[in-house]
Amino acid sequence: MADMEGEWGWQSLDMDTMQQIIAKLRHFESMTLNEVFHRGDDPGKWYPLAQLPGPAKARLQHLKFDDADAIHRLRVGGSQRIYGFLIDGVFHLVWWDPDHTVYPAPKKHT
Repeated sequence: MADMEGEWGWQSLDMDTMQQIIAKLRHFESMTLNEVFHRGDDPGKWYPLAQLPGPAKARLQHLKFDDADAIHRLRVGGSQRIYGFLIDGVFHLVWWDPDHTVYPAPKKHT
């Protein structure tokens, strides 16, 4: 399911970044789904597809992945995120989002 093209495609990763991602994914593999997605400090979240911003929705439609109810994300560190679909307990990678642009955090007003 990995999107190899587009704004969040995996095509542009360098070897160092890929090794960091693999290390983080190995760490997630040592956790239960509950630990990843359902704790207060969870590294994982999910978003209903209907709540995704326009560019992300459009890309999912282009990939024909827009029939799911939700997309899941894993926080890799800092602003880095991985998005994918959790299907039967398996996380299927779709996007690499190094700058937190798929579903940006709301801007805080001062």
